[in-house]
Amino acid sequence: METILAEPMEESPDKLQTSPPIQVVRVPVKHANLGIRSHAMDMSTMVELTSFSTLGKIQPFLVTITTTAALLVDLHCHLTDKEICGYLGGHWDINSHNLSITTAFPCRYSGKDKSAAAAVEAEIARAMEWKRVTLVGWYHSHPRSHASPSLRDVDSQLDYQIKMKGPSDNGYTPCVGLICSPYNTDGSCYESNFNVFWSLPPPKIGPMNTQDRCF
Repeated sequence: METILAEPMEESPDKLQTSPPIQVVRVPVKHANLGIRSHAMDMSTMVELTSFSTLGKIQPFLVTITTTAALLVDLHCHLTDKEICGYLGGHWDINSHNLSITTAFPCRYSGKDKSAAAAVEAEIARAMEWKRVTLVGWYHSHPRSHASPSLRDVDSQLDYQIKMKGPSDNGYTPCVGLICSPYNTDGSCYESNFNVFWSLPPPKIGPMNTQDRCF
């Protein structure tokens, strides 16, 4: 049988239709299924959060967030479909082991604009001092994917924790990461999804779920 190839039809520009871009949905994987870390591993791989109770461990501290702080983070994340970031201010109560997030400080620059980073961070540091809060974490958005941390996020979070610990445990304040997913079409609700996570220090490196909110 002879196959006849149809000639393409010429259409006017106003009738040409373009297919919408295909959205790649990244599904979080269990940390136990990642295997041995290597340089060839995709650092954008998302990691499924694991609760302390699942591991048979006691959660080292509690995390609370005010409505005002959560609203500001959510609003910042909804301003664009690009990834944004910011810092979290609050207080650490060593007696009750409660980390309270009371306010958010959006970074007013593109994540790729490194030249403005130092000035913005200095401005945020002054704002925290004026509001009499301390740095208790950072946040960023995953605009159209799960609010689960990537391997890169897990490593960055652990680096922040080590830097805030300093040379000794004296005066140590816990540091958490918050991820907001404002436009995740794969979610079960239309509201933003929040995840607050903390990386368990070596030798077992992995994100531990401290709080999971769906607003």
